[in-house]
Amino acid sequence: MCVALALGPASGCLLVGYDPVGSAPSSTASGTDGGGSGIDGGDAALHVVDASDGTNTDMTTPVDAGADGHAAADAAADADTDTDTCSNPESWWGTGSNHRRKLTLGSAAPLNNDVNNAPILIRLDDAANIDFDKISPGGADIRFTDAASNELKYEIENWDDANQVGEIWVNVPVVLASSDTSIFMYYDNPLASYDQLPADESAVWDSSFIVVHHLNETDIDGGFDDIKDSTANGNDGTTSGLDPSDRVGAAVAGGFRFNDDDFDNSIRLGNNDTFDPTASFTIEAWLKPYSAPVASSHYTFFSRRAPNTPGSFSAAVGSWAGTDTVLTVATYTDSWNSSYSTGELPINEWSYVAVVYGDSSTIDFYIDGAFDSSDTYTKPTSTTGLQQLIGIAQLTDPLFDFQGEIDELRISTGDRTADWIKLQNLSMSDTLVTFECEETD
Repeated sequence: MCVALALGPASGCLLVGYDPVGSAPSSTASGTDGGGSGIDGGDAALHVVDASDGTNTDMTTPVDAGADGHAAADAAADADTDTDTCSNPESWWGTGSNHRRKLTLGSAAPLNNDVNNAPILIRLDDAANIDFDKISPGGADIRFTDAASNELKYEIENWDDANQVGEIWVNVPVVLASSDTSIFMYYDNPLASYDQLPADESAVWDSSFIVVHHLNETDIDGGFDDIKDSTANGNDGTTSGLDPSDRVGAAVAGGFRFNDDDFDNSIRLGNNDTFDPTASFTIEAWLKPYSAPVASSHYTFFSRRAPNTPGSFSAAVGSWAGTDTVLTVATYTDSWNSSYSTGELPINEWSYVAVVYGDSSTIDFYIDGAFDSSDTYTKPTSTTGLQQLIGIAQLTDPLFDFQGEIDELRISTGDRTADWIKLQNLSMSDTLVTFECEETD
């Protein structure tokens, strides 16, 4: 069987473990909050919840959007989200899959230009868009192709057989601006095993990505490299002050709560100078601040810094002058220089943010996929050897620690386009992909 997926401009995911020689993912029994399943921080093991013996549910029932409102309710409400069987499928890819569905990436918000090598989030839910009884445990038999039957790379961020939900990132070579883009999802092949090697999974993320942290791990014990980078760069993180109780249901599968009860709740990425704030860059993240910072403070979600040290850089929520929730970028030369967004983030709600610097005199801020504003940017003095951190500004002062939740933090070299950012927001907000009818070989 196979399923065809229709992709529009937006989707998110949870890393599923794998056997490096291509066998089906292993299973562990556990339930998860917010759609996340258990994941080992190790390099090879894929952790998936055991499949339950439930019967097939009504595929037209809208899925519960959850507390944060980022589930597939919009897609489930579409008229073409159903399980009607299509007749006379054309150009069937491969052998062994009994079903497929076409996924249409639609024009919920038209793009001005095509977007290449786009990671697109496919959310699967037995109650909304797919029959989990037809899929092998762990999603081992799922395959994706483009409209020309070229196989696509994918990474399973989250797979939960017990609750029958999953999040998968698929690299779509081009998402068209002039028309809808379609890909196909094939499944229901009992003989298939999970076939994405680490190199295949990392290929979902193009070479401009420095780091991609889904922040969905559950094996959090302060061990070295327990937060995994999905790119081929190996920029893994080590937790400090975080434990499994800090894992939360987030915008895409799971995320982490920072500094709600401890000083130095952080993820340390090391001082390998991966991120260069003097050259063009893009920083993306989902943020949920619990409050506005007090005056003379801000909530840092990513930093490369030491106290008052040339070359330091921080990306944060809240301006230095007042109790607001604007986006802030601060750099240090011989003193601190700050850039601010005009718009503010809502309190206790998830927002997708992007900070884009194009190696000019200004920096651009985006909130929920839309351009917000530009401000003057001062390049920091080029310095090596500074600690790179998530959720904290520096290791000596809790005043600048993030107060809230963070998910899906990514950093790229180069300035991503407005169309890229719009597409990513649509993809992760469940307003991009439409599931067409199920086809049978």
